[in-house]
Amino acid sequence: MTPEEFRRARQSLGLSVAEMAAALGVRSDAVRRMEMTSGKPTSRAVTRTMQILVEAYLKGYPLPWPP
Repeated sequence: MTPEEFRRARQSLGLSVAEMAAALGVRSDAVRRMEMTSGKPTSRAVTRTMQILVEAYLKGYPLPWPP
C-alpha cells in the first residue's frame, strides 16, 4: 500500500489521523509518517498487517476490529 493509498483509505473511512492511529494501535506521528512520500528520511512503510486491517475496515468491518 502506497502512502497515497493509505491516506485515501483513511479519508474514505472518515477518520482523522488520531482516529486512524487509535484504530491501528499506533501513535499519530506514525500515521503521518506512513502518509509521507516514500524515500523521505522520516517516512514509514505501511506494514502488511496494517494493510490487511485497513482493507478490512474498507470492506465494512466495524472499527475497531478486531475487538
